[in-house]
Amino acid sequence: MKIKCRLSFFLLFAQCLLHSQTFLRVTNTSFNNPKSYDIFINEVLEYKLKGQFIFHKAKLIAMSDSTLVFANDIEVKWNQLKALRVNKNNHLVSSVSFIFIAGGVVFFSLNTINNIIIGDQPALDAKAAYISAALVVTGYLIKQLEKKQLRIKESTYLKVLTINYQDLNKKDTGE
Repeated sequence: MKIKCRLSFFLLFAQCLLHSQTFLRVTNTSFNNPKSYDIFINEVLEYKLKGQFIFHKAKLIAMSDSTLVFANDIEVKWNQLKALRVNKNNHLVSSVSFIFIAGGVVFFSLNTINNIIIGDQPALDAKAAYISAALVVTGYLIKQLEKKQLRIKESTYLKVLTINYQDLNKKDTGE
């Protein structure tokens, strides 16, 4: 009985996931080596417009053939884009970054608590502060390595792709 209940719940949940997905595929070619990055709807995207020097950060809510629509009601045409920052989604890099940042905070906290318990003066040690600051800064630098900046130029292709899993086996009648 439990297995049937779990199976029916799984099938109902899986049916919700079987809808068509629209995503933006950015293909950048450098030295005859194409690399593709997929940007899905509801992802936070950093972009730079032509003639501007700062990156804007917004949530992507819709896209069409030549326009990206963001959550703050800004529509950006593809020919206005100068650069994109895309996360590489590398789990190892994000884990190492988190370990360095957490290690810096924990090291400073443990050293301070240890100095208070032992009775050393001053309780806040300068060497521990330098070491923990170095660990935190290293963690943030590693986090920046996870982002890839793509310039939009002639060798960069932007495509909006729609994957509809429900119609994979249907034959096109040409209508």
